[in-house]
Formats: sequence, C-alpha cells, structure tokens
Amino acid sequence: ALRLPGLDRKLAPRPGLNLHGGLSSNPDADRLLRIRQRILTLGLAVYMVVFAYLVFFSRTAMTHYSVHVAPLQDLRDAFSTDHGFSDVIRRIFSDGFTEAFRNVRLVRPEDVIQFYLNIVVFIPLGYLLPYVFRWCRQRVRMRPALVCFLLSFLVENLQLMSRRGLYDLDDIIANTIGGIIGEFLYISFAYMLTHPAW
Repeated sequence: ALRLPGLDRKLAPRPGLNLHGGLSSNPDADRLLRIRQRILTLGLAVYMVVFAYLVFFSRTAMTHYSVHVAPLQDLRDAFSTDHGFSDVIRRIFSDGFTEAFRNVRLVRPEDVIQFYLNIVVFIPLGYLLPYVFRWCRQRVRMRPALVCFLLSFLVENLQLMSRRGLYDLDDIIANTIGGIIGEFLYISFAYMLTHPAW
C-alpha cells in the first residue's frame, strides 16, 4: 500500500492522466481513472478477504468464551522494572532516557509482538480506505481511523460470539493505532494526488 503514491506519480503521466484535479491530456482519461479505481478497490477487497481468513476462518471454535478487557495490561506485563513504571517516568525527566530504561527488562516478548502485529495489520486498511472511498477522503483526518475502530470492534465481538478467538480490548486499541498510522501515511504521501482541494 505504501508504494501507491510513487506508482501514481510514475504511471499516471504516461497515459496522460492528471490526478491533481486538472484536465487530463488523454481522451480516455475517465476510463483509465475508473480502471485505476477498480484496481484500488480490488486491492482493498483482497486485503479484506485475507484479513477475514486470518481472524475467523484460520481458527477453530473454542469450547468457552474468552474475554480480556484490561487495557494494555499484557503490554505492561511484558516488561518488568525494579521500582515500577512511575519511577521510570520520573527518571526520564531527571536522568534521561538511557538511565531511566536501564533497569527495564522485556520478560514476555510474545505480548509485544502480538500488539505490534495488531498495529501492522491495520496500517494498509487506514491507508487504502481514503484511496477507495470519497467519504473517507472528505474527512481524512478522522474517518479512516473511525472506520478502523468500528471494524476492529465488530471483529472482536464476532470473535466473541463465534468463539473463534479472544475478545481483547488491546486488539481494538492496537488496530485503531494501526489505522491512524495508515491514515497519516496517506495524508503524508498520497492526499495531494487524490484530493488536491485540501
């Protein structure tokens, strides 16, 4: 997804397409822009199919419901310190980052990896939504992240009802962060191509 702006800048001028809101030099520009939009929509659809497979169909139903609603508890438990995290924050301001984090140890790397993967999996979604949907482009600083949050909330509830996974509030938080990152990457790299009035 992150290569889309570069591809647009390189490929659009060849057939004479103007993605900046002006007139295109190619008489078939409207048709080519529709093809471009269909390719982007297909890319989003493929992403959603792979995502659905990973979160639902690659798992078997559990015999019991599993819920975890303590926000960021697993991430906090993944690290240990000698004097607690409040001491780490205090020492950042008094001794600097190096001294503050000297006694912080990673004890459960799998929790950090899980949180990281939940962020990464939603970055393409936050990036592609404004590319495909004008509604997301109109309020690009809010709507893609909102869609990512609602989709993650829906997925977690469906996993709870179908028992195909753990209902985890951390997943919703991480997915939303991933959507926000994708949204900001879109604003940084692609927005002027697709919505020049901004």
